[in-house]
Amino acid sequence: MDRTFWQAFLTSDEPVPAGHSIDELTPELLGYLGSPEAWLRDEVAYLVLDSWISHGFYTPEQLRELLTQLAANLQNGLGEIGDDRVFLRSFSLLVANEILERDNLHPFLSEAELREWLERALHYLAAERDLRGYTGAHGWAHTAAHTADTLWVLSRSRYLAVADLARMLDAIADKVSAPVSQVYIYGEDQRLASAVMSILRRDLLDMAALNAWLARLVAPGSTFWRAGDFAQEAASALHNTKLFLHSTYSQLLLGSRVPHRHPDPAYFERAPAVRAALLPALAEAARTLEPIFYRAP
Repeated sequence: MDRTFWQAFLTSDEPVPAGHSIDELTPELLGYLGSPEAWLRDEVAYLVLDSWISHGFYTPEQLRELLTQLAANLQNGLGEIGDDRVFLRSFSLLVANEILERDNLHPFLSEAELREWLERALHYLAAERDLRGYTGAHGWAHTAAHTADTLWVLSRSRYLAVADLARMLDAIADKVSAPVSQVYIYGEDQRLASAVMSILRRDLLDMAALNAWLARLVAPGSTFWRAGDFAQEAASALHNTKLFLHSTYSQLLLGSRVPHRHPDPAYFERAPAVRAALLPALAEAARTLEPIFYRAP
């Protein structure tokens, strides 16, 4: 279909383009996920697939088939930096997030299927090296933000418990504190903090687990410069870690926004049970990371 076709559909009130079927158009939309043209990815493929998924137009079996293809897309060029395959990976993950959220609201996946996606998400978070946010003419890549959204969705799964949530936190800590050339300047810190807030709202992790997580988070950044490592990658790790810490502290202090059109806003409005104890622990982590800027307790 050409641009005029999709523009007409996007401005219409039709759930599906007249004279066409979802089965016919879905393969084309999936192909657009890897397009270097931002409009086809963001405004056509993602928005249309998101609408059809959220409105229940796909059967559970069709959703499983979509997840299989999206999972395969995540391997396309994984580990490489700077080429256009990043768009296919990142936007495939974005669509998978909508299917996983569909399972949260209208369960259809088995525990084994969900856990397979947990393992896939954790592997992808660690293995993705193309951390560009906004790329300019080709629009958003934003792999770190989209993976944060995956953890945000998975953290609320009925199947996941204490050990799974702790693994998510550790994976976030390892990603944020890793020496990289890319500084997170496009809201990745806030998206990752939102995932942490969702994990905390499960009220399954105690302060002992959270203190261990904070120690893991700040350990690399607090040692780079003390060891005389002034490389850009070390500076980026320190910056990304402290920005993430500040964003997590702010969301815990101020509360985080309720997702648009979510059927259970009360869940996102309440504070995690550990809030009072975790706020000073986050502050102490920031002090540990950069002690020269903060007054001793």
